[in-house]
Amino acid sequence: MISSPAWSGAPAAACDARAARAGEARFPLAAWRKQGVTSIALAGPRHCSADVLLELATQKWEPSLFVGPEALGLELPRGYRGKVSVAKAGLMGTGRRDAALDAWVRAHGDDPSWWAALGRDAAVLAQAALAVLPQGIATDAGEVARRREAVRGALETASVALWTTSAAGFGAGRKVERTIAW
Repeated sequence: MISSPAWSGAPAAACDARAARAGEARFPLAAWRKQGVTSIALAGPRHCSADVLLELATQKWEPSLFVGPEALGLELPRGYRGKVSVAKAGLMGTGRRDAALDAWVRAHGDDPSWWAALGRDAAVLAQAALAVLPQGIATDAGEVARRREAVRGALETASVALWTTSAAGFGAGRKVERTIAW
């Protein structure tokens, strides 16, 4: 999804927008430019943001862009000089690394997407919480309830290295604090 600022009255455009005819732009950039739009927010996958950037470069228009974390690693078209601000959180988008992130890159050949990094963070939190469970199967309703409570408590207090936040877990609360920077 791409959109211009709400106050401009310019409509949003879907990433899967199609050009009306071959050779025409997929996105309503010319209309936005005519309306005086000076900045655009890109909230979608890297390939969509790259498509918008290519169309901007083709139209030789360089508004300020604000790109969501889904487009981390986006490469600018050669010669593009517009201001591009990319959302960053935790290790994602900062250039900092840890051993687990380096291992991911070795296994996959590239940094994880924002969604893969969120999923990985959820998995390591779940793994830490499940570590409190005893071995074996529980079929007694009381034992199942005790185990569920133990996992819930362990999830609230789990402290692990996360990729999408500088927080180490839920901090005994019900949400993971995350600061998004540009």
